[in-house]
Amino acid sequence: MKKSILILFSVLVAQASLAQQKKEKWHPFSNVPDLSFYAEVNGAYQLIAQEVALGIGIKGAVTWNANNAIGFTYGNTINKFAPAFEPDSSVYLKNALTGLYYEYTMKPGKKVHLTFPLAVGVGNVYYDWRDLDPNGAASFPYEEEFYFYIEPAVKVEVKLAPKWRLNGGLTYSIAPMGFDYKSVTNNDVTGPRFQLGIRFGKFWSAD
Repeated sequence: MKKSILILFSVLVAQASLAQQKKEKWHPFSNVPDLSFYAEVNGAYQLIAQEVALGIGIKGAVTWNANNAIGFTYGNTINKFAPAFEPDSSVYLKNALTGLYYEYTMKPGKKVHLTFPLAVGVGNVYYDWRDLDPNGAASFPYEEEFYFYIEPAVKVEVKLAPKWRLNGGLTYSIAPMGFDYKSVTNNDVTGPRFQLGIRFGKFWSAD
């Protein structure tokens, strides 16, 4: 009798141990969803202080499904322009935007579809020398001004290949808080921007 009880107990212990081994152990990344990513290079056209400002930018994002992405964005003006009211002809104006953004993609399964990015971050307006000073003068001859910005957008995106996308559309950069930087104000950096970009990444498939 004791031998039978011992055998039965051993069998129960073995089954419990086997069930415990089959059960997945919890760890800090147990419930993390699968992620994809993309990177983008883009160009922009806008008016700043009534002058044409051309820009170049980069973006990077992670996506957890075909509709949603979060990431970072950075852009800066590249042409040497200055407001008409700026008396110093040896400098030109620069405007940079650095922020985080969320993007929603509508009907991502279509070859041509819409995306709706929303960026929030910090803008940076400053003057730089038109020509490098051979005597090594410091950059930012008139220091710089930082400001908060919000930028909603609507874009059309086209699938070029499984890992390539082309997009273009209209963004609207808003600097809601007032500032005055050598007569350049928040109104001068608030306005529409036309953007064209190309993306490379691992994209979700969608029906």
